[in-house]
Amino acid sequence: MPEPFEFEFDFTEMVEYTESLSKSAGERFEKEFSKAFKRIGSKTRAEIVDRGFSGAYSRRNSSGNDRKLKNRSGNLSQSFDQLVTRRGNMLRGLELRVFTSSPYARVHELGTIGAGGRLPDIVPIKGKFLTIPMPAVLNPSGIPEFTARELIESSLVNTFFFNSAGNDSGGGEDSGLFLVEDLGNGDLNFLYRLVRKVAIKPRLGARKYFNSKEARKFREEEYRAAIVRAFFPKKGSAA
Repeated sequence: MPEPFEFEFDFTEMVEYTESLSKSAGERFEKEFSKAFKRIGSKTRAEIVDRGFSGAYSRRNSSGNDRKLKNRSGNLSQSFDQLVTRRGNMLRGLELRVFTSSPYARVHELGTIGAGGRLPDIVPIKGKFLTIPMPAVLNPSGIPEFTARELIESSLVNTFFFNSAGNDSGGGEDSGLFLVEDLGNGDLNFLYRLVRKVAIKPRLGARKYFNSKEARKFREEEYRAAIVRAFFPKKGSAA
């Protein structure tokens, strides 16, 4: 019976090839993942604004029951930015930050307790009441043209405080206490509503989007593409 004959293969070249590929790819990893992080940051910013805002304010769509925010000054929707930084070596040192400089982004993201959120409801720091502008004092962008104090102190506007019948006149959550303008002939122009606290719904949804399946899938696709570009760069591209 013939003795078995075994073929012996030397895989040294495979090891050498892999080591060479890993070394050259390692020099491209940071560059390609930086690109991926920037794309992920841009996508995240765009999705936050698209999902969190339902367009510009108008008196027709000024209902407070909307699930999305309305653009008034545009300060919040335009405040989102991103930054890719490096700390240490290679991939572990790369960091993507998507952030906003707006002072009221946090409350719109988390909401307040009275509206199902996590932060305390908003209460006045000075005085007894918060003043909520009515449509009569808002410009087309939804921004008050005058503060309640300016109207009270103005000699050009005849204002006084009015308790609407059948409502809580103490400035509670459903307060019927208003700052109004006397237009004469018994006509009143409601300028500001006075309340002791304000509850804000969590409507921005930045964290909700980031944790969504759609966002995770997009990030994973970017990671895979970065790995492919690092290991298998197109001909003519810089190593």
